[in-house]
This record gives sequence, structure tokens and C-alpha cells, in this order.
Amino acid sequence: MSTYREIIYLVLDEMKIQSTDSYFGEEHMMYLINLYRPVILKQRYTDIRKDIPEANFQSIILELQDSPGVNGDLDGSNYYKRTKLKVPKIVNLDGKERMINISSPRDYWKGEISFVNKDRFKYVGYNKWLKNAVYASLNPDQYIYLKAPNAIINTLASIRVSSIFENPVEVNMLNVDINGKIQDPMDIECPIELNLIPVIAQFILKDIEPAMDRNVDDMNNARDDSPEEYNKNAKAQMALQREQQQSQQ
Repeated sequence: MSTYREIIYLVLDEMKIQSTDSYFGEEHMMYLINLYRPVILKQRYTDIRKDIPEANFQSIILELQDSPGVNGDLDGSNYYKRTKLKVPKIVNLDGKERMINISSPRDYWKGEISFVNKDRFKYVGYNKWLKNAVYASLNPDQYIYLKAPNAIINTLASIRVSSIFENPVEVNMLNVDINGKIQDPMDIECPIELNLIPVIAQFILKDIEPAMDRNVDDMNNARDDSPEEYNKNAKAQMALQREQQQSQQ
């Protein structure tokens, strides 16, 4: 994977833009990357038969809290937990079960956490042969709920959620390091496989080509005032001055 900074400089190099007069700054480029990344992944991996490389996934650790049972629970005999925070929006590909992987961030947890869809969630946890099984599901309220037939679930304080999130920068805001700091978004790795980075670059270039076809901005004033725009603004200012002069006469 490449960082956002590396991808942005790749696009800027293609555009041959090195001036502070460029309208297409780093934040705008980052927005376009996050806009087109889901589009490209949907085009390539909507077919459920295709395996999705790990490079497209991102992980986040979410703390858990006790939770009452969800609607439709058969007899209320299970133990429940829920994430404290909502899960960032996930790219909508067919077959969400293959899109979300949930595990424990702690080595001492040896059990598996099975992710199931919200419709199946209320029916699991009643098999007497799977007394130590823990199940998880993403509910419409964007929280992940967990259930287990015994108190083993209480040993879980947090979970690691791996998925293809729509906005990696938003996920980065939730990944605070041990010093309570957040990594600069420009320096985080953009979760997309290397062979798709040129595709993103081409999408961005096509998006901004109409603006690039205008006359270049020759005024070194750190503003996006190409001759066309500058002349338009100058004419507007002159017209306003004439109106003011006429009103004073």
C-alpha cells in the first residue's frame, strides 16, 4: 500500500502542478481519493466469487459495553455486549459476511467470533454443542452486537473490526495511539492494493481535466485566479465602482 501523500504527489506529478496557486490542494485530492476508492472496489469485487485482497481492508479496535438483548431474542438466556461507538460506514458490496472480520485484540482470547447477518443473529447461540461460541452482527443502528450462551463473553473488553470502510481518514481518527495522538492522515496508508492506485489516479485526472483545460494562472498570489477568472472579477469590481460613483453624483 501507499500513503495518501504518495498517491497525491503521484497525481500532482501527472498534472505537473507544483505551485501554491493550484486549486487542487492536498485536502481536495484526499477527498477525491476517498470518493473514487469505493467506486473502483465496487466495480471489481461486487462479484461474490472474487476474493478481496487484504490490502483493501482496514482495522479498528472498538471497546465493548454491556447490552440488553436485541429485538427477537428467543428466550433471553444469552449474554450480550455492544460496541461503545458506531462502526464507520462500510463499502456496500454484496455478501457482507465476507466483508467484516471480527476478532479479539488480545492474545489470551482463544475463541472465535463468528459474524452473522442481523436476520440470523437472533437465532444463533442456542446450540448445546457450541456453548463457548460468540456471535457478532452489525445492526442497522451501526453498532456491533455480540452474544454468547454463557458468561465467557464478559472476558471481552474490546474487539478488532476489519473491513473495507468508506472513509479511511474517519477510521484513522478513531485509532488513537498509546500517547493519545492521531497519525497525520497524509501519512496513513490508503487501504487499496497497489495495482489499483494508477486507476484511482486516472479517475482523479479525468475529474479535474475540465478545470485544467482553462488558461493557467500566471499571477503568483496563492489564489486560483486564472486570467479568465481574474478578468471576470476585475470587471465586476469596476462595475461596482461605477455604480458607487454614480450614486454619489
